[in-house]
Amino acid sequence: MSNVFTEKWISGFWRRVGALIVDTVVLGMFGALLGWLFADAFIAMGPHAFWIGLVVALLYFGVLNSSIGNGQTIGKRLFAIRVVDASNAQISLFRSLGRYSILVIPYSLSDLTQLATPNPSIMLYVSSFIGVGGSLAIVYLVLFNRATRQSLHDIATGTYVVYVDAQPQPIKQIWRGHFIVVAIFFIFAAFAPIFTSSLAEKEPFKELFSLRMAVIQLEEVSDATVSINYTAFGEGDSRVWQNVIVIEAFVESAEAASDGLAYHIASITHANYSEAEGIQEYRVTLTHGYDIGIWSYWDSRSLVYTQEELIEGK
Repeated sequence: MSNVFTEKWISGFWRRVGALIVDTVVLGMFGALLGWLFADAFIAMGPHAFWIGLVVALLYFGVLNSSIGNGQTIGKRLFAIRVVDASNAQISLFRSLGRYSILVIPYSLSDLTQLATPNPSIMLYVSSFIGVGGSLAIVYLVLFNRATRQSLHDIATGTYVVYVDAQPQPIKQIWRGHFIVVAIFFIFAAFAPIFTSSLAEKEPFKELFSLRMAVIQLEEVSDATVSINYTAFGEGDSRVWQNVIVIEAFVESAEAASDGLAYHIASITHANYSEAEGIQEYRVTLTHGYDIGIWSYWDSRSLVYTQEELIEGK
């Protein structure tokens, strides 16, 4: 009796996770080396430095998962799995690059903080549809598509991750319900900016957004976040509230992260916040560094100013 189908062909979930962890470590080590060599250039590039790591990862996964690399990254080699098509043949470089692009583009566009803007642009709707919808679909299919273990990038390119030494088996059909769930994710993502923008028009989010924009307008600041922390001390009638505005400002260099800039940011926030009299402290964190996707480095310093110090003009 033939035993050709006694072992699985499609790779299991945990083996793929193990391979991904190894590949992430490999890329991280290479990214750390790049950061050591070109840190100043990456810092000067600001958020655009992310594309450096994206290109490196695209070449790594695109080349090695193709026939050039025998369908195996370093992680896949260690876990004895590889990328193939439905006939168990290795895929072309072009197909492999497309496969990874479908995986990484949603990740690169899934910055949820950008959704909280009062007046979303057309590009924000597109980014939400691709970034948020694609990311949700990818994670969902990875976890729940047990029939073929294909996620969005595999389904789109007709590829499979299989055990190296296993014989091909008949491929099961993907449950149609998965496609319905994926469609719901994309529909939700397409309309998400409508709901988040309406939320951004309400207080306290509207005023926090205005404060953030006031900080970003400073020449030394490339980006910023502003939030309010409410902390209660004591219980009952003796309870005392401490309200703190927390500002994190991203600056271009360590030299720019000066005490003077921190005080200026705190002063601007204090002057523009309508309920400043209810704020006890302004906590300013100045952060500089870079993020190239596969590696990041950040250095921060924080300073705290009381309302009295800002009023007196310390």
